[in-house]
Formats: sequence, structure tokens, C-alpha cells
Amino acid sequence: MLNGITRFGVVGMCVLAVGTAAVQDADVPKRRDVKVTTPPETEPVPTAAGKYGWGEPVAADEFSGEALDPNGWLVYDGPGHAGQGRRSPTAVSVRNGTLTITGTRDGTTGGIAWRKGTQKYGRWEARVRSSKGCACYHPVLLLWPVGGGGGVAPKGGGGEVDYMETYDDGQRQSTGFYLHYGPEHGERKIGAKVRADLTRWHTFAVEWTPRNMSGFIDGRRWFFTANRRALPLGPMGQTIQLDWFPQDTRKTAAGIDRRAPATLEVDWIRMYTLRGQAAPTADPSAPAADPSAPAAGPSTPTAGPPTPTANAPTPVADPSVPVADPSAPAAVPSMPSAVPSTPGA
Repeated sequence: MLNGITRFGVVGMCVLAVGTAAVQDADVPKRRDVKVTTPPETEPVPTAAGKYGWGEPVAADEFSGEALDPNGWLVYDGPGHAGQGRRSPTAVSVRNGTLTITGTRDGTTGGIAWRKGTQKYGRWEARVRSSKGCACYHPVLLLWPVGGGGGVAPKGGGGEVDYMETYDDGQRQSTGFYLHYGPEHGERKIGAKVRADLTRWHTFAVEWTPRNMSGFIDGRRWFFTANRRALPLGPMGQTIQLDWFPQDTRKTAAGIDRRAPATLEVDWIRMYTLRGQAAPTADPSAPAADPSAPAAGPSTPTAGPPTPTANAPTPVADPSVPVADPSAPAAVPSMPSAVPSTPGA
């Protein structure tokens, strides 16, 4: 999974505060910023499925048992991302209704692929949180092409959707959405960032239609593109990973023990079809990105702490983001297999 962060040019990037919804393409009218208060831990976290009426999930896992369902998940057992470290089944556990992937100082970590989480178009949503820890660990929720192989880029192209990928200084105060597309070698990507305290529970979701793609945090949209050339070409499968990038260890913030275990926790994950209500192409509550503001590059993490109560958005858009081409052909489907390939080997 995950191509090297500095390896590919960024087509578009924006940065905003938690709870805001910021559209990605430059052809959407500008609107006022929206302030949202992060709910206390004792209150339910809002979901995109609830806000937009996505209906009942066609697949779900609440992790209510004491072990991962072997019929529902493929657990990685082999080399880590780009051959670094190791993905081990011992790093994956289920306890008290929570899935936990733990990464240790020697690069032993984990990842899983959802056997039931594969479809062409649809929605996926998960409730997650991450511990503070070494910047060398990147928590990620992603969609990977069926039959895409196990490299850092899908075999033969086909795209990759990282709808929550965190690479920062280990304080877990920001995360990103990265839509990769194009050929296997020399691919491009469209990205956005959002500031949030990821050590608290948040819901992250992605909606993929034949015309566009949206990313959500706590029910609010913060990524959007209608560039159909950037959309995946075939069925995609859900994976959950805590990837080890040892070269990022030096980026760990002062006061964080880079030797301590890092964790990614998942309370639940759900998959929906497109039969329910769709999010509007232009979310009325979403402030459009400001093309006059400077862009943020992926090599500079945005790890400042959010405002404790109401987090005012500060959207930033890259004017190089391509405007959607309505004449672009829709993606051509291919036949799915039972489970997505293991990315990132």
C-alpha cells in the first residue's frame, strides 16, 4: 500500500481544521467556514451514513468477539511496507469490542484485508483512534484494487484510496486523504489534510460513485473530487494497516517515546452500496477551498493541536487541482475476486 510520500508529485492539497467539510475541486463556489465542536467521548460520534441516509450496511464488523473473524479477514504475515519490518498476526488483537493493531520499536506491526469489504463503487466508514507514538508508524484506512498485488503501488495501476492516512510527528493531530491514480510507475495523486485530535474517537468515511469521490470525518465532508480520470478503474477492497516507515523516526516530536508501542484501534467498520441517499455534489455546509491560499506539501506535516472546543476551519487549496471534466468517460468495471491483494509488500 502507500507509495513513498515524497516519490510522487501532489496534484492538489488542502489543509483544514477538524469537523469542517472542504471540497477539493476549484469549480465549486466559495462558502463561509463552518465551526464544529468535537463531541465528548461519552457522546456518539456523528457518521456520514447517518447524516446522508446511506441505509443499512451490506457488510459490517463490530469486533464484538475476543478474536478476529478468520472468515471475514485476511491477516498479513510477511514483510512490511516496502519490505521494511514485518507484518505479523501477533500484532493484531480483538478485545472488549475493539480491534487493535500494535507496532513495536523493531518494526513488527500488522495489517488486515476485509474479505467482505470489496465492491465497485460504494461507501465505507470506520470509527478509529490512534495512540501518540513514533512518527515512524503511519495508521491508514485504505481501498486497494482487487488483484493489485502486494507492492507499494498496485500492479498495472488501478489506483489507491487512502481515506485516512496519518504521517506526522507522532502527536496524532492531523491526517490526510490521498487518491492515487494513473500508471503503476509515475502515478499521480490528489490529497487533502484535516487537523484533528486522532487520539480521540472519530469516524472516517469514503464515498465513491461513477462521477466523484468524497471523504468525511465525523459526518462532515473534507475531501471531494469530480475528476473522473482520477477515480479507480475496478473493484476495490478495504484494508486496515499500521505501516512502519523507519526513516520517519527522526521526525518524532520531543516528549514522545519513540520506543514505546504505537497502536491503531478500530471500534467498528461498515460498508454500504450506493442504493441509499448520496451526498450532494456540493455540500451546502462545506466551505469551498480558497485558491488564493498557499498549498501544503506532503513532506511538511501539520501537527498543531486543535482548538479544545470549537475548531474553526482553515481550508487551503492548491490552484493546480484539476477541474472536473464532465466529458471524461466513466471507469470500466472489472470482475472482483474474493479478497483484495495484500498491499505494501
